[in-house]
Amino acid sequence: MLNYEEFKDEIRCRLLPAMGTKYEKYVIEEMRVFKMGKFKDGFGVRKINSNVNNRVMPTLYFDDLYRDYLNGEPFDDVLMSVSQAMQRGLKDGKRIKKAASDNMNYDNVICQLVNADDYKSLLEDVPHRFFLDLAVIYRWCIDVSHNSFASAVIDNDIAAKLGYTEEELYKHAIKNTAKIFQPIAQSMQEIAFDIFVRGGASAAEAKEMSKRLPDSDTIYFVSNGGNPKVGATILLYSDKLKKFANRFSSDLYLLPLSSMEVILIPTCYKNDLDAVYKCFFDLNNVNFNNEEIISENIYYYERSSGEISVLDPVIIGEDYDDA
Repeated sequence: MLNYEEFKDEIRCRLLPAMGTKYEKYVIEEMRVFKMGKFKDGFGVRKINSNVNNRVMPTLYFDDLYRDYLNGEPFDDVLMSVSQAMQRGLKDGKRIKKAASDNMNYDNVICQLVNADDYKSLLEDVPHRFFLDLAVIYRWCIDVSHNSFASAVIDNDIAAKLGYTEEELYKHAIKNTAKIFQPIAQSMQEIAFDIFVRGGASAAEAKEMSKRLPDSDTIYFVSNGGNPKVGATILLYSDKLKKFANRFSSDLYLLPLSSMEVILIPTCYKNDLDAVYKCFFDLNNVNFNNEEIISENIYYYERSSGEISVLDPVIIGEDYDDA
């Protein structure tokens, strides 16, 4: 079993030969990338002496790949996946770059919820607004297909160049996000086992954790069907939350599992707060492929007023380490 540094050395030595002779004049470039609220060990492949302003370089992450390796994926399989991803990224790069310049208009603006504290430095450079303990930022939706999604963060310079105010960006983004990436609600009872297995739990562990979920047939998992990291934007749509709450004639607990997904739990099914906290703890102890936990708070949606509030802060796992 390779340690992390040995794993990176093997990638460095073997990647370009694995990609073939066509890439003999390419080099691997490494960088620290601030992504999803944390720094990650990124790397890409670029042509020697390529112009930095016109460079198209797909980026992968050593730490993500090493996690796959530790989870049992053979190194040669990891290497093959990296090789194929890099070749595909280089091929698609020019098309995506052209699409970005051709589609820079309001119809392609979408929004994303991020953790306001984790993204504090980024927020200084991008149009944004605060929402509870989160922040809304904006992205260009460049390319969407069944197997891929490409986007770019809209920063202050781009917004100023195009004459877009934050208010205008929000107005269009809130409409476009719901249209392009329609939220999908599924019963937790249907998908709980798969969620835990996806996070790396064994079948026995997944079965046991699924049993601990309170009234799993009344817990709903809202995402965008596996599309980009915008599933949590359901929190911004009071009309959609109200429709769901009306279905059960109930207020809602809202558990922001990640930037991709939110758990909705009607309060009417005797889901006391301790049970909800335990549910949140179990779910946040699943490794969702390094997806960001955007908040460690649980929210409360009041059906009568349509307002969302933050419940008392919860230190995840504090009361349930021995559960």
